[in-house]
Amino acid sequence: MADRQRGAAGDREGEPRELPADPAAVTPLSLRDRSCARNLLASFGEDDADVDDLEYRRELQIMLVLGVKGEIQAVDDVGDLTRWLDRSLLCALAGLQF
Repeated sequence: MADRQRGAAGDREGEPRELPADPAAVTPLSLRDRSCARNLLASFGEDDADVDDLEYRRELQIMLVLGVKGEIQAVDDVGDLTRWLDRSLLCALAGLQF
């Protein structure tokens, strides 16, 4: 396993994800959730070459297609959303775009 990369959701790239054993653990997207996800996707530039942005865009697209909410797990500073989320929230509060 040391030679495989872990994706943003913790899965090994190229391998299918496991579904939760408990169907109650899956939360469907509300109309508001879908709207927020679409707006967030639209905020990414078309020419963004940032690897993190590409991964986050992919995860949002998967959530929209599957119609279920994703979970943000902040374990460390490598490959997680915490820095990106902090930056996005601060910019949104300040009325800036990054």
